[in-house]
Amino acid sequence: AHFDLAAHYDTIDHKTLAEQISKKTYVDFTDLLKKCLVKWSAQKSNKLNHGIPQGPIASNLLAEIHMLPIDKKLNRKNIRYVRYGDDIKIFGKTREEVLSGVILLEEECRERGLIPQSKKYEIVKATCVEEAIGKFPSLKEEEKKTILSNSKKTYQLFIEAFDEKKFNISKVKYILKVSNKNKKILSIVLQNLNKYPSLIDEFFQFLLNYTDELKVRNKIYSLCIKNPSPYDYVDGKYWELLSYFHFEGTEKRLLVDRAIGKLKKSRKKYALKIGLYIFLCSTNTCLILGWLNTESSSLTQMVIVPYIPKDCIDKEDYKRLLQTFFRHSNYEPAIVTIKEVIYNLKFNILNNLKPPKKDESGVINNILGKPEEIDSIGQIIKNRYKIGYYNKWKRFLGTDYDHANKVIFLADNAYYTDKNAWVNYINVFNNIVVKKFISLLYTNYPTIKWPKIKNRNDVDIPYGSLLDKNNQLSKQFPKIIDGFYSLHKRRVKTPLSHPYDKSAVHTTVVTGKEQKVLYKKLKISYSELIKELRRLI
Repeated sequence: AHFDLAAHYDTIDHKTLAEQISKKTYVDFTDLLKKCLVKWSAQKSNKLNHGIPQGPIASNLLAEIHMLPIDKKLNRKNIRYVRYGDDIKIFGKTREEVLSGVILLEEECRERGLIPQSKKYEIVKATCVEEAIGKFPSLKEEEKKTILSNSKKTYQLFIEAFDEKKFNISKVKYILKVSNKNKKILSIVLQNLNKYPSLIDEFFQFLLNYTDELKVRNKIYSLCIKNPSPYDYVDGKYWELLSYFHFEGTEKRLLVDRAIGKLKKSRKKYALKIGLYIFLCSTNTCLILGWLNTESSSLTQMVIVPYIPKDCIDKEDYKRLLQTFFRHSNYEPAIVTIKEVIYNLKFNILNNLKPPKKDESGVINNILGKPEEIDSIGQIIKNRYKIGYYNKWKRFLGTDYDHANKVIFLADNAYYTDKNAWVNYINVFNNIVVKKFISLLYTNYPTIKWPKIKNRNDVDIPYGSLLDKNNQLSKQFPKIIDGFYSLHKRRVKTPLSHPYDKSAVHTTVVTGKEQKVLYKKLKISYSELIKELRRLI
């Protein structure tokens, strides 16, 4: 059975990949991976939670790392197969043996967010080795090294393989997939884009090296507007490629209008629609939400959801889209959408949605669980401070939850970019938390003299006074208060707070070293606080 993956590189999940690499390292690889992908990618969108750029050599390595657990699982189950990138062939002595391998492979791929192409599941009987394995690229080791290091010799190899009389499609595909920038090869590719539709995937991957080249941009623009391919899949790849380039003014309006017009006329041209949707998503239009809501293909919806602009997730139409997915018999679009919501920490969307009434498989309800189990604050604290997940912040903070959620979200975003802002935002969050904690203690232990949060005139007591090391709160919970006190003390000496501190000394910016110390103390504070909250709530 021949098994292929749709848009393999585009569907690789960053979090899954980072977690896998982190298992073999001493640090969390997530932040480093994101920095690398931002550096490598020419995509203008900030949508960087799925997909790896296909140009850099490291991309092939990352793709192989992502597939490694699948390889291990197949080997453990004694499945006989061969794999070249995302092209996999399953073998067996009987049809049942092959089918069991295909089913296992599909389960493993879907679990990692990959999209199998079901049309390739046909099981056939092979009468010879060539029929069974096919023609994988047969390059000598010297040729492979040449392709990676010598552009002139690579061009010669490409010319020989591209010769019409002795055309070597395997070698051409290999060179296009792994070759670095090569202007001579680029010239040949641009001249032959519409002549070799069977090479569109390799052309596409090669041209991703040139998303900063005006002539490539203009060529693809011309193909989309003036000379579209008669093949839907090829035309769709051209439009997808356009999403990597920047357009403004008249050109952008023309492209958007043309894409919308083609989309309306292409309801059953699924390959073309995917390219059009991806391009329109790159223009940051939230109109995409309405179109996806009426889209007839669940596969198309599932593929496009990760491309939806981040700014659209808070829109009411996004909630309506997810509610529509809940009514589908095919739950895969809903699962992908929920994954995007959770990744972007927009848990409030899930809390306010009614889960599907008819969920025979239990898949959606299993992911969602109880609404209170999805907690944005708990997720942020877990991810940032590497401590246990606590999912009852909403119950603890009550009406102050939304405010606290926004503040800690801003703090988390400022962690690397603005240390002073991080200190100030976290201090505001801690202020809310400490006051709520004191109220909780009064409820559970009313006879103990806890510090008051308001004076006789019903005015809030200053936050700093609540952290006084001589009061009952600090004495009873020193590990909790110490981190909050240290951060508050540093906060009043930041330029964002005051130009001078109380001793008339100039305030100073927070250094990286100071942030590390505060981070360690806060980690202890939040960990100890959660222990108490688990006991009291």
